[in-house]
Amino acid sequence: MLCTAPLYPASAQAKPAAQPGQPDIFTAWLESKPGLRQDTSLWQITAIIGGTFVSEDLTVITSGLMLRQGRIGFWTALFGCFLGIFLGDLALYFLGFALMHLPGFLLKNNWFTRYHDRLEHRLPRIRQRMEREGWKLLLLSRFVPGSRFFVYTAAGALGGSFWKMALIVLVAGIIWTPFLLGLSWFLGNQLLQWFAIFEESGWLMIILIVPVFYGLHYLLPAVFTRQGRQRLIQSVRRLGHIEFWPAWLFYLPLPFMVAWHALRVRSLTVFTAVNPGMEDGGFIGESKSSILQHLPKRVTPAWRLIPGADASRDGLEKARRQCRWEFPLIFKPDVSQKGIGLKLVRDEVQFQAWLQDPDRMDCDWIMQQYAPGPLEVGIFYYRFAHENSGRIWSITNKVFPSITGDGINTIARLIQTHPRYRLQSSVFETRLKGRWHSVPEAGEKISLGIAGNHFQGALFQQANQWITPELNRAIEKISRQVHASMHGFYFGRYDIRCPSAEALMQGRHLSLIELNGATAESTDMYDPQLPLRSVYRIMNRHLDLLFSIGAANYKAGAAKSSLGQLLRALWRYHQNRPENLVSD
Repeated sequence: MLCTAPLYPASAQAKPAAQPGQPDIFTAWLESKPGLRQDTSLWQITAIIGGTFVSEDLTVITSGLMLRQGRIGFWTALFGCFLGIFLGDLALYFLGFALMHLPGFLLKNNWFTRYHDRLEHRLPRIRQRMEREGWKLLLLSRFVPGSRFFVYTAAGALGGSFWKMALIVLVAGIIWTPFLLGLSWFLGNQLLQWFAIFEESGWLMIILIVPVFYGLHYLLPAVFTRQGRQRLIQSVRRLGHIEFWPAWLFYLPLPFMVAWHALRVRSLTVFTAVNPGMEDGGFIGESKSSILQHLPKRVTPAWRLIPGADASRDGLEKARRQCRWEFPLIFKPDVSQKGIGLKLVRDEVQFQAWLQDPDRMDCDWIMQQYAPGPLEVGIFYYRFAHENSGRIWSITNKVFPSITGDGINTIARLIQTHPRYRLQSSVFETRLKGRWHSVPEAGEKISLGIAGNHFQGALFQQANQWITPELNRAIEKISRQVHASMHGFYFGRYDIRCPSAEALMQGRHLSLIELNGATAESTDMYDPQLPLRSVYRIMNRHLDLLFSIGAANYKAGAAKSSLGQLLRALWRYHQNRPENLVSD
């Protein structure tokens, strides 16, 4: 809103005073303030408020320049800018609120319905976090150009407290408006030139601002709170442990490795032919039940699929009664990764408590008899189609986390002082939120997790010393049966439980929990004893086998997925993954 002419017409300067008996209270109040004139102030304030709805910052800067030239009063500029900004922020809140109450005809759209239903599951958790920490985001966004629209609209969409929102934007406006107005008055046209540069380089400025905003929102609160400092220290410590690196950092070399192997076999998606019997070769989002039905029943604990339509409290209870299985039982989402949502129900009391858990989702669930183990391993198997038998590539021993009470320290303290567990204390805190500050008795053993995934706290150890001819024969026999049942299996990882390492090496008493396909990792690479070069050597070898076997199968007539199919699979998984479910 740049202008060099007065905001009011010349004819307005001769406006007659209000008639007796009709006092203009608002104008009278303005007249009592220095720098205001009865005949112009109300028009100027109205124009400024309207300008803020077009561009807040530009309107404030322009008002500051006009204040500097003496063409507008101080209180007029300040009050108009502040009121316009305040009303605009509240308007964004109501816009977000309205978007969450769209006309009913949109619910007839299948895509919108699926997205809306999925969002409804997440809203309570998001609202809770917004109520707890959202004030920091709302306050900081006032000082970061380009972020207010999204933040304030989201606050309304999430149904945050209107009065809390109003108080926050009021305080932010009281700080921001005089600051920017005073800066405009002091710097004059120089600030306008800087603003023009920002307008021309908007995307670049936003790219630079995002890291700053992220740092202000996450780093500063972490520094000034005890819990925040602990988590910050935890994050720094995790960088010294490869297995705990954030995914974006750990998989940084992966795209370059994939590109090399794709060039080598002249196809980016040929790896999906590695297992013709699995959808996309077992790329992502495959149904666990669709694979379990092909595993030999003699070595697979009994299981049952409970569709999402029947996964209500009554439906789950009915399914358990029909099966007449004894406790303990395992429940897990039919489509999930990294052990998300796995639940061990040991008795009727725990079962009823889980049924009443508000965080439980009505997705497709697998109910399975529990294989006690206690040993659990990941066995990676592969075979080329022209070979008479395949081979075990690697074995990973999974060590589940636990602590022993001393009768003095809380569970939180025992975990935070443990050299390994403290690196994943946030995972354990979420899982043990009801007992986090309790003190276990001396000698009492507390299980911290039973999901065989290192993201859930399990320690992975390379155990290739357990590979024996007997175990090779047992896995080969199982793999041949799977291959015949699903019409094509050559590459994947079995998750197996058995009584002991001795039984495993003899190929006896094996219980197959899961089978994962193309993108299943050779989990021994997460062994904390391995150096970084060995980790990426294993990753590269995995891709070498994946693309080579896939290319050989494709050459022999197996189908491969298109890039569009893989992108759609990624999108479906992203839309339906139960990411917020807590595992046992």
